[in-house]
Amino acid sequence: MLRFFRNGMIDRNGSASVLSRRRREVEEAIGTFSPVGNWDEAFGSRGTVDAVSEICAPKTGRRTITVEGLQRLRQGLLTAGDVKRIKFAGLKAERQE
Repeated sequence: MLRFFRNGMIDRNGSASVLSRRRREVEEAIGTFSPVGNWDEAFGSRGTVDAVSEICAPKTGRRTITVEGLQRLRQGLLTAGDVKRIKFAGLKAERQE
């Protein structure tokens, strides 16, 4: 992920690059896993999903990942502006580095 953020600096260009890359990956997977594309649930690697849900929990009171929670997460990363300044309540210390 750091290859999108030169010198650890988080900005809109890097964020857009990450989103574009991940969007292409999801679009490829949709054909494989769900020809209709109507997903009520999504699955991901446990560590990442747990970390994101922990970050979203203080805002929603639930460990549920929502579009709104992801938007807040993205804005928090852009506000931090540098990977060394990422601080989220609920995020384990080893994931903040």
